[in-house]
Amino acid sequence: MELISNIQDIVTRIPKQRDHIRNQQATKTAFVLPFFNALGYDIFNPLEVIPDFTVNRSEQPREKMDYALSKDEKIIALVECRWCGDDLEHDSPRQLHQLYSLVPDVRLGILTNGISYQFFTDIDDNNQMDWSPFFEFNLLNFGEKHFDQLKMFQKDSFDVNLVLSHAGKLKYESTVKKSLAHRTVDVEEKSDHNVVSPDFHTSSDSIETQEIRDEFIPDVPESLINKKIKYYISLNLDDPRYIKLWLEYLKVKDYME
Repeated sequence: MELISNIQDIVTRIPKQRDHIRNQQATKTAFVLPFFNALGYDIFNPLEVIPDFTVNRSEQPREKMDYALSKDEKIIALVECRWCGDDLEHDSPRQLHQLYSLVPDVRLGILTNGISYQFFTDIDDNNQMDWSPFFEFNLLNFGEKHFDQLKMFQKDSFDVNLVLSHAGKLKYESTVKKSLAHRTVDVEEKSDHNVVSPDFHTSSDSIETQEIRDEFIPDVPESLINKKIKYYISLNLDDPRYIKLWLEYLKVKDYME
């Protein structure tokens, strides 16, 4: 696939060039623009990949985003860039968050250092960009699942409704995984009274739906479930919708017979 080939070309250059890149501008030239080119955007067309995109703020000085991506003469994404040596895990997309709501119809924000990419939208509060990304990946540590997600950001196939749908599912999946990771239960040592029911609520009702749960958490075959564990868990959950989540968790953690 052309996307995979183009991304791999960027990946092979990173180890050779990274130590020679001293600033944000060089990062954009070496890594960021080739990435958007790989997604099918014409980086030489200023009507499609708009550098130093100006955002008007009432009664305040104008501010600029590093890039805006445009399709069919509509802004579809704002991009904030960092130097490739910056760690996005300890960074905040503050400017991106502030300017996101000022651009009509934009539903996608991207924060990148040219190697790591974080994708944001407004699941929690319409027209206010979420602080946490719904999808993130690192060019030096990616797999087939990342390519499957990247496809929806390609220019030719970009559909904002599809992105929003996937964003809700991906963010809910991340919430579930993080919640489960903090609630590892040793079923042989913990007493019934010490087990805490997992709390998977988020600030958005839009992604707290049975449809998403059913799609993300498949039914675990009854034959694979340790009956003792299932009984142990059920004693501690008032809300049956969490049982499926716990059973899947136990499956992943190899608590099976």
